[in-house]
Amino acid sequence: MTDIDDTPSAYIASSDTSKARAQREDAEGITSKRRREILAHVINAGANGIIWAEIGRATGLHHGQISGALNALHELGLVAQLTEIRN
Repeated sequence: MTDIDDTPSAYIASSDTSKARAQREDAEGITSKRRREILAHVINAGANGIIWAEIGRATGLHHGQISGALNALHELGLVAQLTEIRN
């Protein structure tokens, strides 16, 4: 079964720099740590949910880092998208 630790980071296929960054972060455990931290914020938000900007303020991560992690968590079935627009 695929989980947070087994799902590699996404990267821009035409960019060697993007691919190298993704592979380095996966190898160093940064990807898993980031996903777990973001998942904790989603869980703590409860039924009201949380948007990327709120996670960014709490963690100091930028939109791309948060969005990538949320996409992976969504693909794993660990989070769902809000059905209403907030902020």
